[in-house]
Amino acid sequence: MQINPRLGLRGKTAIALSGVLLVVLLVSSYVSYWQSKVIATEIEQGRLMEFRDQILRSLNSEKNNLLALRDVPPVAAIIRARDHQGIDPVGGDSLQQWRQRLAVIFSAMLGNHAQYFQISYLDSHGHELVRVGRAASGAITVVAEQALQSNAAERYVSETMRLKNGQIYTSDITLYREHGEIQLPHVPVLRIATPVYRDDHDLTGLVVIHLYSDMLFANLHSDPGGVRHHVVNDRGYYIRHDNGAMEFAWELGDGQLRLDSIEPGLAAMARSRDDYIGFHAVHDELDGFTKVYFSPLEPRRYWLLTLHIPEDLAYAEIGLAHRRMLVISVVMCLMLFLLTLWLVSRRIVVPIVQLAAATRALKAGDAGVRVDTTLVTDELQTLYEAINDYATQQQQANHMLQLEVELQTKRLAAVIDHILDGIITIAADGTIRAFNPAACRIFGYSSEEVIGQNVNILMPEPYHSEHDSYLRHYASTGVRGVIGIGREVTGRRKDGAVFPMELAVSELSMDGTHAFVGIIRDISERKSFEQKIVEEKDQLAAVINHVIDGIITISATGTIESFNPAARKIFAYSNDEVMGRNVKMLMAEPYHSEHDGYLQQHAMTDEKHVIGIGREVTGRRKDGSTFPMELAVSEVMINHVRHYVGIIRDISERKCAEEKIRKMAHYDHLTGLPNRVLFNDRLGRSLMLAARNRLQISLLFIDLDGFKAVNDTLGHEAGDRLLQSVAARLSDGVREVDTVARLGGDEFAVILFDVKGPINTSRKAGLIIDAVSAPYPEIGEGGMIGCSIGIALFPDDATDRQGLLSKADAAMYTVKKNGKNHFHFYHDGVGDEC
Repeated sequence: MQINPRLGLRGKTAIALSGVLLVVLLVSSYVSYWQSKVIATEIEQGRLMEFRDQILRSLNSEKNNLLALRDVPPVAAIIRARDHQGIDPVGGDSLQQWRQRLAVIFSAMLGNHAQYFQISYLDSHGHELVRVGRAASGAITVVAEQALQSNAAERYVSETMRLKNGQIYTSDITLYREHGEIQLPHVPVLRIATPVYRDDHDLTGLVVIHLYSDMLFANLHSDPGGVRHHVVNDRGYYIRHDNGAMEFAWELGDGQLRLDSIEPGLAAMARSRDDYIGFHAVHDELDGFTKVYFSPLEPRRYWLLTLHIPEDLAYAEIGLAHRRMLVISVVMCLMLFLLTLWLVSRRIVVPIVQLAAATRALKAGDAGVRVDTTLVTDELQTLYEAINDYATQQQQANHMLQLEVELQTKRLAAVIDHILDGIITIAADGTIRAFNPAACRIFGYSSEEVIGQNVNILMPEPYHSEHDSYLRHYASTGVRGVIGIGREVTGRRKDGAVFPMELAVSELSMDGTHAFVGIIRDISERKSFEQKIVEEKDQLAAVINHVIDGIITISATGTIESFNPAARKIFAYSNDEVMGRNVKMLMAEPYHSEHDGYLQQHAMTDEKHVIGIGREVTGRRKDGSTFPMELAVSEVMINHVRHYVGIIRDISERKCAEEKIRKMAHYDHLTGLPNRVLFNDRLGRSLMLAARNRLQISLLFIDLDGFKAVNDTLGHEAGDRLLQSVAARLSDGVREVDTVARLGGDEFAVILFDVKGPINTSRKAGLIIDAVSAPYPEIGEGGMIGCSIGIALFPDDATDRQGLLSKADAAMYTVKKNGKNHFHFYHDGVGDEC
């Protein structure tokens, strides 16, 4: 018997469909592969551009730091001190002090920024004034003054000097040199510098930060045989390369190692393009570059960031995914072919599809769906009838359930609308879905104003800013912060007012989506009442037991009724020693004797002498010692009985501090002589007294000769001792009515009151020169100095303080010009020697 197999229409359709699916899957897999390669290439280019942006962000951050360093007070103070013989005229501090302060600031900046190699401050001639650097070991060192060098020949110095105030010059990356020699090991550095201007717009210097360029490009990694990143300057030389011998070739004597000779194709494209990435078929690698324009003032200057990735690394994951996709495609097509053929051969495709559709509709809640039982027979017909019966029963049950839900919804809505607590429903993204009347009353919004808005509009900071991130964190981790836990938080009303409230949040699921219900209760009144109770209780306890002031209550007759811990500490008495005794035991004379009479007078006349008025009086401790104190007395009536409350504060330390501050403000800390402030005050008073009594005053302006040499050779400590000795000799040589002052540095001044003519002044000036010029055994042989004295007379030369100072100073400079170590009088604008 011969069997002729026939393939029906459904079988042919199944075979054709499987073939088409196979072709489509194969084509789509290859298309996806090439698209993935394009995407991978774009990703690598994006990473390269991100490196560029990171470098520019880092540079901008360093430039902001540079401008901050330029504006620190020591920068301007150093220039002022250099312009005024080493003394800052604003604060009186020396040039060395300001240099040390600036070095401390530079050291702190280096300590906080590991990418900084050096920070220096140069004057307008390129000479270093302050330099702080980082040694190879990482230690931060301040370069000694004698080791500072001139960088006037450096290009970055001359270029920075041409800039306007606030502009910044960015140098090329070069190897660091010390005194013109490249240092070993090599340290590639980038310098950013900004000019420093006076208020009169004169250039005074520049501040420079030397950056480690390797740290600027720290994210550009290179692996042998793998991904390689190089950096090339705008002249084509490598400044970063995985082969160290290629770096800084022009500085090390090999001018041939350039991008043009190593990678001519990439160099040619870089001359006409800012960005590029593409596959290099010869090298089997992905090549690319991007330009970093690092100097806004010179827009043509750039660094070229280059990228080289071998093909097997660039597209390794894509190739593996492609092979897997081919295998999966073949398996899927084979399975689909067999399944389709089997379903068609059994002739149940259509009934099963209809049955599945009806089942899905029922699952989705469509109880009105029905299937046609006349299209099937046998067991399928029974199944169709059962589906129709179930749909009918489900439809009836749904109708009853809907009625019940509507009734319950109305009841719940009535409860929500009339409950005193606010109820707010929000979606998973924080959007408000429901807002009951109590919530409207609490927050001051209508429901129309908030529905659809983010619930954080009802929150003050920090809850306002943190709320969305909290929802995202809960959605991703499931960690609960407030859900299911009632707590007290702060809300914000429509008018911006904040108020305390109790919040309870619960989570629910509606229609397959998550939502949250918050129940809010305004507890403003309760909190206010609680806070008032707490405050009153705390205030009472703090006043009585913990206030730093002594608090004493006494009766109308002066008997001590209470004595708090601060009072016990101030007067050194215990409670048992003072309770029931007269309060005048704590008073020094004359208050001790007058106190009882004052109380009697107040009781009879109600005249208030100290009550309600704070004043300073003298107290007496247990050991009999007296001290200044502030006293404030109040009168209180308790059960119609008069009592007094005294608040006492020991102001001994404040009085001592005031005296110390007064002395610090008017006396030189080194010599103990009056400083410039007190000198000006005494000179003004002397001039007024002399004018009133027609007396003569001589002002001697003294400048030490040779002091700088002593300071430089023997050190600052010897210089300080010398200044103290000079001050002692000057003070010993004048009368009590005269004034000797130190104006700053090695400058002194003497006011000779009622001198009886220039001859006496000349004699006194000569004695001063002899005293100052005498040897100083305490200093040693190198401590020989002299002094130059300029003299102005009142009222002959000037009648006011400023004029007298100016003319004495002019006479002193005449001495300086004519050989030093003698004195001159000022007459008619010139100094005449005596």
